[in-house]
Amino acid sequence: MGGLWSHALYSGLVGAGIAYYLTRTDRSRGQRVGGLVVLVGSAWLLHFVWDPPFVNGTQVAAFGMFARFLIYPIIFVMAIRWASRQRREELGVLLAGEVARGTLADEDVELLVMSRHERRKGLRDIKHQDGSSARRVERHRLRAARDLATALAKSNGADSDDVEAARAAISTIT
Repeated sequence: MGGLWSHALYSGLVGAGIAYYLTRTDRSRGQRVGGLVVLVGSAWLLHFVWDPPFVNGTQVAAFGMFARFLIYPIIFVMAIRWASRQRREELGVLLAGEVARGTLADEDVELLVMSRHERRKGLRDIKHQDGSSARRVERHRLRAARDLATALAKSNGADSDDVEAARAAISTIT
């Protein structure tokens, strides 16, 4: 919990805020500014908590322990959940065209964009309805769909050899 890497964390949060503002052109300007403010504000808050001006002496140690073991993990979990939600949204956008093409079923993409907990529940429901083999097939389709999304992202949505190979892999899963 040293101060050396904590400043890297603060810089990373500010950088992520700037990157979000500059790259998420699919969002409104207000949403992008809001994301920038939240991330830069988080960096400021964490730095403020790390080195508060209102405590001294032994209070610093107690407040620092509180910050490091309660506030930092909460903000870390919130950031991970936010990033995961963003990734799932992008995954849905990437694969929407594949549903229209018929490569993937709408249900496959719906399962992929769910949280891990919801996806597990959805796979359990498939198992209860159609059996273990149907669940196994769906898990393979989801992995192949993720591979397709990766290939699409690397090729900027263009049809490349990797994209065609990923599509072919999905079509062989029955």
